[in-house]
Amino acid sequence: MASTLPTLVTGRERTRLDRALALFADVRAGEGAGALLLPADYSIQNTARHALFLPTSREAKYNAKQAIDAFFWRLGDLLQAGIVFTGVSLGLNVRAYAAINLVLVAGWLAIVVALAAEHKTLVSTDLHTEAAA
Repeated sequence: MASTLPTLVTGRERTRLDRALALFADVRAGEGAGALLLPADYSIQNTARHALFLPTSREAKYNAKQAIDAFFWRLGDLLQAGIVFTGVSLGLNVRAYAAINLVLVAGWLAIVVALAAEHKTLVSTDLHTEAAA
């Protein structure tokens, strides 16, 4: 294809085609890197999610996992779709999406800190209960 490209396309069309091909190559390279990181990200995320349930009872673990899988994952997907829909409707640029993401990350980190403190309390209480028994 590279050898026939100069003979088929010239001038302004060639510049546009070169830009499109370069963009496509960048996207494909990004997909390759993402494909390499996806299994590691899933593994870490899945392990951390299951570790949160260690100090809970079997019944609480079962009920919580059902609620998370059935409701909260889908609520997150709905929130994401709502943000994208609103952003497209308002004509937001990349910088605005980045600002929205920073606000969401700050909120998420606050939730994580609170959950970590509660988890630490539950684990220490559980260890003291086992040591006394």
